[in-house]
Amino acid sequence: MKNSESNFSPARQEDAWQPGGLRIRLLRSHLLVAALGLLMLVIALGVFIWQRRNAIQLAKISGPAAGSSALALAGVHNSQANLRAWVLLGDRQFIVEREHSWEKEIEPALRRLRSLSNQWQDAGDMKLVRDADRQLQALRDVQGKIEGIAHTPDNEPARQLLSDKIKPLSYEIFLASTKMIDLEKTFPSGSQRKILLATMADFRASFARSAVELEAFLRSADSAFHERYRQHLAEGQRYLSNLAAAPSALAEPQHGQLVLLQDKVAAYDTYAAKAIAIRQTEQWNKALKLLASEAVPAARAVVNILRDLSARQVAKMAEVSQTAAAIGDLAVASSLGMIMLTAAATWFLSSRSANRITQPVAALAQATEDLAAGKVAAAIPVTRHDEIGRLTESFNRMSVVLRDTQQAVQASERQIRTIIDSAPNGMIVVDRQGDIQLGW
Repeated sequence: MKNSESNFSPARQEDAWQPGGLRIRLLRSHLLVAALGLLMLVIALGVFIWQRRNAIQLAKISGPAAGSSALALAGVHNSQANLRAWVLLGDRQFIVEREHSWEKEIEPALRRLRSLSNQWQDAGDMKLVRDADRQLQALRDVQGKIEGIAHTPDNEPARQLLSDKIKPLSYEIFLASTKMIDLEKTFPSGSQRKILLATMADFRASFARSAVELEAFLRSADSAFHERYRQHLAEGQRYLSNLAAAPSALAEPQHGQLVLLQDKVAAYDTYAAKAIAIRQTEQWNKALKLLASEAVPAARAVVNILRDLSARQVAKMAEVSQTAAAIGDLAVASSLGMIMLTAAATWFLSSRSANRITQPVAALAQATEDLAAGKVAAAIPVTRHDEIGRLTESFNRMSVVLRDTQQAVQASERQIRTIIDSAPNGMIVVDRQGDIQLGW
């Protein structure tokens, strides 16, 4: 019993954990299998983290950046369209819509791009955001300037001249010609008076038509209106010359009106020529001139920057997506390979560990069966230095002791048999209680 307890003493248990111990060997083999599985999990986790990071980049950086660039682009186009509509049509609703484009589209998109640029690593992208910020501020300034001068008296010098000089002269000419006609109607009717009356009426009609064509030309710059203006004015001047060629036919009050008409028509022609000359230059509308020379180039520069920025972000999204797909495919292939490798390694290590344990144990079992059958087995080779090795050594020592004991018993039996066979009298063997155990 003491020997049995000694076999499970703390010292024996500590021996099991020595570097060559069975427990250490088993633990090492199982840990190796677990390490392979853990390595596969670590690789899968690394791929997952990498893909998650790229997904976050797409969701939080590249995607919103491309969307913000597109929103800013739309806002720039809308603001330019509303500004042009305001300059041409004068409807103040276009001013409201232009401001809406800045407040609801351009400025939020620009703030978003500034915020996202803090997370970028590409210096080129960050420079594009700074350039877009600067160009957008310049665009807004020039748009405000154009909006402020459009539909003011100084914006269209030709139309201002029409309003300040030409239309008042046209009205005075109409009144003077009407007065001549009214005076002519008071004179006795005659063939000559009818001709004078018709000439005066034709002059007034021709001049009125020329005024209408002039205003249409100043509004549209259509050369057809200019041509018709010149024709009607020439007709009116010809009718006026016909009246001046017959001074004797005119009454004294009509002479004064005729002189007034000639002076007014000459002044009208002079101012009209100035207005036409202005209308035919690029300076005829200062707002449109600024729109073409400053606002459009500024908007074009902003559009190019935003398009470049959007294209770069879209390209990054495509690159990240392609890389993620490639890494995903590689991860799948690697996982399959690791699964197969882990399975093979597990089978190999388990088989090797099982063989290293079961083969010596099987040999011990066979030797034990032989020993139980009375066969004295040869010593089992000790090839290990763990618990199984020590068990084998113990079995070999036990086998030797049993063999020696068996030989001693056999020798003793032979000796007793010899004594009994040579004794002249019979013999009995009794135990301590007096019971006969053996007799000869």
